[in-house]
Amino acid sequence: MANIRDMHDTQERMNAAGVEYVRGMPAVKVFGLTVSTFLQFHNSITGYRDWAVQYVRFCKRPYMVFITILASLIVFILPVGVFILSQKPDNQAFALTLMLFLVVAPGFVTPMMKLMNLGGNMRIIAEGVERIDEIFAQEPVAEPINPQKAEGYNIEFDHVVFSYDDPAVSTRTEALAGVSFTAREGELTALVGPSGGGKSTIAYLIPRFWDVGTGAIRIGGVDIREMGSEQLMDMVSFVFQDVHLFYDTIEENIRMGRSDAGYEEVVAAAKAASCHEFIECLPQGYQTRIGEGGTYLSGGEAQRVAIARAILKNSPILVLDEATAFADPENESKIQAGLSELIKGKTVIIIAHRLSSIREADQILVVDEGRIVERGRHNELIDRDGLYRRMWRAHIDADSWTIAAEQASKAVNE
Repeated sequence: MANIRDMHDTQERMNAAGVEYVRGMPAVKVFGLTVSTFLQFHNSITGYRDWAVQYVRFCKRPYMVFITILASLIVFILPVGVFILSQKPDNQAFALTLMLFLVVAPGFVTPMMKLMNLGGNMRIIAEGVERIDEIFAQEPVAEPINPQKAEGYNIEFDHVVFSYDDPAVSTRTEALAGVSFTAREGELTALVGPSGGGKSTIAYLIPRFWDVGTGAIRIGGVDIREMGSEQLMDMVSFVFQDVHLFYDTIEENIRMGRSDAGYEEVVAAAKAASCHEFIECLPQGYQTRIGEGGTYLSGGEAQRVAIARAILKNSPILVLDEATAFADPENESKIQAGLSELIKGKTVIIIAHRLSSIREADQILVVDEGRIVERGRHNELIDRDGLYRRMWRAHIDADSWTIAAEQASKAVNE
């Protein structure tokens, strides 16, 4: 039998798939995809359709009977009343009662319809409230009663184990298994390795986006679970590969790094991030709005604004998710200049995809299948016959790869 929970589930899947489909519209257009070939979206729509058809079939007969009786009161009352009155024409009391029913009966239709709709809406509201309660029932990040302060900015991972749990299907995916290392203050630690190896998980555990399963993460000798969340967030800055800028002015987007910063400090951070020049060329300079109703920045420009935000925050710990992965050569050099200013004297952890960008790292950690399989400096790892050496060779081969004009023309002629 169809129920309200099924309706919410199918609508939730359809809405999520619809948003994903709209975001992927450029790919849909380029490759000539149709709704039916975009299986997730198509299946979510048909799933909601199947639920709706099942629900209509279940409610069809009782609803028809209810509406028929409700809308036909006069048809039933009038013939019966006239028949009874014809048997006793002098019964004035019955005649008055019949008139009362004829006047009042039509007025019952609208309230009864509203009452029926109210019952259905109450079921929908109850299901929605239950789902909201499930969200509120999630345990918040535990705050320590007596927050401790770090005595320095070394980051230590001590036999950290972490898994992604999915309570809906009772599954657990192990992401990290016994990870141990120390990222020292004033040094650059690079995380490299195959995709899905656990690099991003290591980075996201530092500001307590999730709590570790077993083991501990310490900053300055203090377990991060013993620090206040606000204090921890003040200590850590992130520069993500996928930059998010808000629909606001460029000045306010940079000032999000430190809300009490003055205009001169914002400009100084922009200059350090090598983005002051292009900002000055915009129609309203730092007051130019980003997004709809304003201007759209290129990927490299947005990345430099994000770096300016991190420079303004000036946190002692910096986590970088390869900030130059998708930048063109001109933007890459400017982003690198901004990063060199940003990392001075800080504890830096960088997730690296371009190995050439971390050759001078103080420590390189090779992460594979949730474990650190190699560690050392660039030259040390190159001398070993391990995963890093194979990755470096693949990186060099990729950089030297070209398409020869002659070979291309021959292929076309053939």
